Amino acid sequence: MNFKFQTNLISAAVLGVLLAGCGGGGSSGTTPVQAPVVSSAPLSQAASVGAAVNFSVQATGSAPLSYQWQRDGVDIAGATSATYTLLNASLDDSNAHFRVQLKNAAGSIVSSDATLKVSGIALYAGSLTESGNVDGNLTSARFAGTTGLSFDAQGNLLVADRYNGAIRKIGKDGKVTTFVGKDQGLSEPIGIALDGAGNLYVSDTNIKKVTPTGAVSLAVTIPFGHARALGAYYPSGVAVDASGNIYAANGLGLRKVTPTGTVSILNGVDVADSLFGVPEVQFWGMTSDRNKNVYFIGDGGIFKTAADGSSKLIINKGARAMAVDASDTLYRVGDGTISKFAVNGSDVIVAGVEGQTTVAQTGVLPGRLGQVNGIAVDDKGFIYFSSGSAVLKIGLP
Repeated sequence: MNFKFQTNLISAAVLGVLLAGCGGGGSSGTTPVQAPVVSSAPLSQAASVGAAVNFSVQATGSAPLSYQWQRDGVDIAGATSATYTLLNASLDDSNAHFRVQLKNAAGSIVSSDATLKVSGIALYAGSLTESGNVDGNLTSARFAGTTGLSFDAQGNLLVADRYNGAIRKIGKDGKVTTFVGKDQGLSEPIGIALDGAGNLYVSDTNIKKVTPTGAVSLAVTIPFGHARALGAYYPSGVAVDASGNIYAANGLGLRKVTPTGTVSILNGVDVADSLFGVPEVQFWGMTSDRNKNVYFIGDGGIFKTAADGSSKLIINKGARAMAVDASDTLYRVGDGTISKFAVNGSDVIVAGVEGQTTVAQTGVLPGRLGQVNGIAVDDKGFIYFSSGSAVLKIGLP
């Protein structure tokens, strides 16, 4: 009887100790581990070339809480705090997505993406101070008088390298190669245009056709009469519409050549038979949109020629070169400027300073463009232009 009573006393004592260790009364003295929660996600930002960009996140959760920033889903080495700073933003950083992964003992979470947009002007290929004839990586390559630009269906940028007598190709991998040159029959290429089959038309001493394999042939002969016989009236602009009609321009006029060879003069005159008496008009800039409507410079401004052959004046300003983006927005090269022609009829300068046609200046917009000879727009909205012996790239705000 006494033994049983003592056993009950010991059990009660042990239970009391256990309850005391747990805070008594059945309540816990430890705080549960809280998984991380993002309370303020990183924000999308816009910046100019060369700026420092700061991303930050606010989060709750039990310590220790770790951070790992990612760019386009890939961890950024050393970016392991609540903030991340990208130094010296470049156009290559534009459209990049930044996010942060948070972890602790209870789990992990990834924030929403923040997108960076970078605006400004940057050297893309070649050099602003040196010319030459060198293939290689973008800025180690050398050109001699860059003029016409055009993107092919694979996203490669074709460049008319006038004084090297070549068409150069800038691949999506950043490599510059020579597509065709003087050995294949080119002389001084200026304007270039692609048709739907990938054939390249080049305004040279005449209009020449380059197949996707690099075979060169004469496509159209452009007469210019006896005046300026040294070549002042060689063709400068070229475009192709959806029906395969070729549009060729020189300092005298603009002509349309059908696939069967029929020639008609759309603007200006055919040939100059005397040195004087014929006004010289620089029918330089030509381009076409996704539907192969052709835009050209004529007397009085910029005209648009539709598939049915009709033409109408759309801008009462001239241009040295033109390009159309994926949404059929027209970009016009003026005197040291690039402007954007909107649907409502406005023509707004987006880069450059009127009349400033000396050496191009990179950096923040509006920058300085130099003398622009060619222009193209890629599928991401970046503008590329040729100036001197270089190709430059513009990111718009």
